[in-house]
Amino acid sequence: MGRQCTTGTGKKPKQYMRISVDYTHKLQLNEKLKQISSWGRQRKQIELMCSQRKGLHENLRNSGEAIVLPRDVE
Repeated sequence: MGRQCTTGTGKKPKQYMRISVDYTHKLQLNEKLKQISSWGRQRKQIELMCSQRKGLHENLRNSGEAIVLPRDVE
């Protein structure tokens, strides 16, 4: 039989229910995890940029790496 419940009505309802998600959500999550793991691989470069006060830069390009369009194309 078991012990009698002295307060309340017994067992509490479960708070966390298992839910199913669609494949597009899983794909988006997978892409985000890939991005985070690539940041882990670039950790040394990120720390170097932050130590040189370039922490707000988003993309490091060395001199001559940017695409320059000719005047007639612009």
